[in-house]
Amino acid sequence: MGVNRVSTLKDVVTSIEQFYTALETLKGNIDGDDAGLDSTAGAAQNLWVSNPKMSPSTMTRADMVEYVRFAKEVLRIVPEFPVSFNAFRRDVVSSIENEVIALDALKIKIYSDGADLDSIAAAVEKGVASGFTTNPTLMARAGVTDYLNFAKEVLRIVPEMPVSFEVFSDEIDGMREQAMLLGSLGSNVYVKIPVTNTKGESTAPLIKELSAKGFKLNVTAILTLGQCEEVVDALAEDTPAIVSIFAGRIADSGRDPIPLMQRALEIMVAKPLAELLWASPREALNIVQAEKIGCHIITVTPDLLAKAKNFGKSLEQFSLETVKMFYDDAQKSGLSLKR
Repeated sequence: MGVNRVSTLKDVVTSIEQFYTALETLKGNIDGDDAGLDSTAGAAQNLWVSNPKMSPSTMTRADMVEYVRFAKEVLRIVPEFPVSFNAFRRDVVSSIENEVIALDALKIKIYSDGADLDSIAAAVEKGVASGFTTNPTLMARAGVTDYLNFAKEVLRIVPEMPVSFEVFSDEIDGMREQAMLLGSLGSNVYVKIPVTNTKGESTAPLIKELSAKGFKLNVTAILTLGQCEEVVDALAEDTPAIVSIFAGRIADSGRDPIPLMQRALEIMVAKPLAELLWASPREALNIVQAEKIGCHIITVTPDLLAKAKNFGKSLEQFSLETVKMFYDDAQKSGLSLKR
């Protein structure tokens, strides 16, 4: 039974779009009790080379990029099995792996993170953001004192895209009251609930209650897989939600956040309306990293978004611009070096 299912896998892959359907079949064969290692490896081996309709000579560059991603995913699923793929020239594969997708071609949703109304309005006008988030720290920096009026003004500027407003009470009852008020301001509002209060008490019961009532939540300040599992378990299946894992702060601790984020995506499969958000990015590269692992959303400050405009820029050109910057700054400052 397992051998038959695997042997037909090579016949269904006739386009790039079918790669991921084939991957699901491959995963099922590996998970199944009747699947043999040899037949599974054989399926991966024949997955590409047995397909006469697609070959390196007829593939578009976009197909090649997708195929490289696909091959990496197959190897992730079958890390120990002997697998072979149709070969590209080494320089082609290298150029694909080092190629950076333009910012406007990314699949990941970029949420602008801040509390400055002018910056929010500018992001809306430029069309670079798919949503907006803020928090009490950003609001304090922006001098916000009247939360309700601030929230209403943000929603006037952003009437349709998702906007996240955070509660600030440290008591569960206070969080509930603030969440219900903020959630009532608009259908595009996501209420940010911290994963715990300052005493370390879990907010999972409140998350479960509010999510079951239909409130869209953005659960924030998550840094562990245990917290992620607890939050996902508490979310209602039929209510949209955002799970914000602070990948940047994980990296600040000296840990690589990518394996944790990948595992979080697997955990969140149980709640298909929940989206994973890469929070607190530290550099523009984080946007690319989040995109590659399939993260749904990343929060980006205006400063970081400005750096992301360099995506795809020639490194030689970047080098020349850097040299010119040093030279121009030296001229402006009137530097001299004489004995």
